[in-house]
Amino acid sequence: MLFFYFFKKSIDLVVKMVYNRVRKGQNGTMFIGEYNFSIDGSHRVNIPNSFKKDLEGTFVIAKGFEKCLYIFSNTQWQNLSEKLNDLTITKQINRMFSRAFNAGAYETELDAKGRICINKKLYDYANLGKECVILGVGNHIEIWDEQEYDKYLNENPDIMATISEELVI
Repeated sequence: MLFFYFFKKSIDLVVKMVYNRVRKGQNGTMFIGEYNFSIDGSHRVNIPNSFKKDLEGTFVIAKGFEKCLYIFSNTQWQNLSEKLNDLTITKQINRMFSRAFNAGAYETELDAKGRICINKKLYDYANLGKECVILGVGNHIEIWDEQEYDKYLNENPDIMATISEELVI
């Protein structure tokens, strides 16, 4: 009986630690949720109100993986840039990744209506159409074409279960 008491206390402590790390992020930024928005003819899209407080001033929009776009607050971008800068430039793979990732990134800011204008190169890279999905993914935001995101979900129906088996929290 005593074993179960300590086991439960240990689980509660781990869950609390993980929750606090996820909730706060590295700099207090925490983006969560899924939102659907329309993109206008000038490639402008609204940003969810809950995300705006962490995107004051300028921030970075970049090519992401799986043909989506990433948005990073300036603090998160600086953290990521420091990690990339720590990679040795003597390895070709490091140079290639750093070059591709940084070249596909642009500073932007919210306009007076709380929208961002997506650069044409990024718009084309993500195969964006009129409808998009904006996801809060912890320390960053992702923008997906609605059809591409649906396709991704359909191709990976058990992604959470599969990945969770490999994660050690």
